[in-house]
Amino acid sequence: MTTIKKLKTILALALVLPMALSAQTDVNREKYPDYSDKTNPDWSLMQYASMQKSAARTDAVPAEQRPAYVNNAELKFFPPVFNQDGGSCGSASRICYMFTYELNAYRNLNGKLPTNYYPSHFVWLHTNTSSGKNEFVTSIGVPSAATYGGQTYSSLFGYQDCDDNDFGWMQGYDKWFEAMHNRMLEPSNFPVHVGTEEGREAVKNWLWNHNGDTSFQAGGICGIGVASAGGNYDGSIPSTTANRNAGVVGKKYLRAWGTQVDHALTIVGYDDRIEFDLDGNGIAGEVEKDEVGAWIIVNSWGAWWCNNGFIYCPYAYGGASFNSDGTFAQNWWTPEIYKVRKDYRPLRTIKLEMDYSRRSEIKLSAGISADINATAPEKSIEFEHFRYAGDGNYGNTNPAPEIPMLGRWAD
Repeated sequence: MTTIKKLKTILALALVLPMALSAQTDVNREKYPDYSDKTNPDWSLMQYASMQKSAARTDAVPAEQRPAYVNNAELKFFPPVFNQDGGSCGSASRICYMFTYELNAYRNLNGKLPTNYYPSHFVWLHTNTSSGKNEFVTSIGVPSAATYGGQTYSSLFGYQDCDDNDFGWMQGYDKWFEAMHNRMLEPSNFPVHVGTEEGREAVKNWLWNHNGDTSFQAGGICGIGVASAGGNYDGSIPSTTANRNAGVVGKKYLRAWGTQVDHALTIVGYDDRIEFDLDGNGIAGEVEKDEVGAWIIVNSWGAWWCNNGFIYCPYAYGGASFNSDGTFAQNWWTPEIYKVRKDYRPLRTIKLEMDYSRRSEIKLSAGISADINATAPEKSIEFEHFRYAGDGNYGNTNPAPEIPMLGRWAD
């Protein structure tokens, strides 16, 4: 005999004072407001790889046979290069590029189609409030650009700028239901920085073949934060035998970052063949001076920028910033990855009708209890989409900002 417990769902509106987060990196949050310095050591790539043993390759090619060149942006899974709107670089990098590519590399879909790439501003509108892009793509999901009405701003839901109270949120249950299917487990950072050989090898293996996870059609990509203002992007790869053979002579490379982190970029590949003359002594490719090899990086400033939207970053400069005197600051990257939920689909959904005027005044959570007479939940979860949206001060602004429920007062 099977016993079925009756479950009671409890919805709650609550005011909560959150813990403050303090930045550990010098970040210009006016230019890069959705920067996150949160990492979860319990989800390091090493542990993630061990959890994926069932999907790991049994015929893995030895690391010394890894190709000298990988550029995943050349694959069908990668979306079109675009120009971000507003200060949405974090969402542009992580959602438009990383999340899109990772899902498509697993699903074997064409990333050039709007039905298969994902918009920045669906999550960006909430980043400057009391939630964030990572929380949104983990807990809620993201609709396709075709459903949302654009790769950045939406053509369907009004002017998409979080500084303007007249923007609109996506409406329609079918659209939200679609978004629920496109989610990730959570973000993770490499446990070892790329200033070490171990760190470089780990990133290269991820770019090459997802650390041997054959459920993907290709390798992965990863995100970084950089100091873009004051950077020098006018380096021209010199003409050497190695560079001519690689076909990169004259391509733009990074000479120097700026001094304060203000921008998000995406590493899409690497090239071990390239030689640089970083110290200007007229000799390119001096191994002892770390003048060989580069990360291939895509920006969100349009296809006109540098190499059709891409740039080479010498391994020697694989960090966020330079010092004010022009020397490398050696604050090396531990790039971020998105681990997508491979075959997720929602098994239960709830349609809730609310009569309320301002989103900025409410936080919504749901609880569940096995006791149908319970007045308090045994377990509960907060809804990222309803967390004092538009307040920016976690519900502590008095009076609350004039943020309508649907995003636009016209509605």
